Amino acid sequence: MRLPQTTSSSQTLLDVHSTYHLARLKGDPACADLESLFGLAHDSLKATIDEYRAARLAAMTAMAVRDGQEAALNDAVRDFSLVVLGTVHNVRTSPIFVTYFPGGTTEITTASLEAKLTLVGSLLVKLGAETDPGLKAFEATLRAAHDGMRAAVQAHHDALDTRAQCRSVARAEIVRWLGAYRRSHKDLERKFYLDPRRVESYFKTPANGKRDDGSGEDAVAAEQPPGSLAAMPAPSAVSGAA
Repeated sequence: MRLPQTTSSSQTLLDVHSTYHLARLKGDPACADLESLFGLAHDSLKATIDEYRAARLAAMTAMAVRDGQEAALNDAVRDFSLVVLGTVHNVRTSPIFVTYFPGGTTEITTASLEAKLTLVGSLLVKLGAETDPGLKAFEATLRAAHDGMRAAVQAHHDALDTRAQCRSVARAEIVRWLGAYRRSHKDLERKFYLDPRRVESYFKTPANGKRDDGSGEDAVAAEQPPGSLAAMPAPSAVSGAA
């Protein structure tokens, strides 16, 4: 019996190898004791994968919210620049326009996330001292857009941290699952020591020469070379696509 391939994702380990093995054990009354033992490892792997998937989806959602807030802030900056230009009759070299937009509007709208927040923060400081009521009236709109983006950026950072933590837990859980998978093979060898073919029939054989990956991007895969379950040493680590 061969272990799942090095390219096997955590989802494939669960949906193919773990599910198949557990179902085979459940289908044999003689393996009720082994079913209960392996079932614990299966359930633990499933819970960990579900948490990791939820964290991945949360991080993607947070990214979408962040990007939406950035777009809203860019719109607010452009709208404010038009207000300023209207005040100075579209003269971009006027002292008032240069005070707010020394590098032009695009310097802000094309800046990186952190730089954009800093530049708009500078705009807000200048608006705080503004005496022109027409310009001053835009302060609340610009501040709301700035604060919304800042909160969204932080939420995305937090979601990425949670995703990384869940990924680390999932990688550790794969190591434990591989150990349980290997022990189940040993237990079956002892139970059916006169029938090695029966032992092997409880395990789904990985497809040779094909990528055994059912979850796609950001999968957590077992860093474990294929080989005999009976002969393989305990794995030292697991890895996956970032």
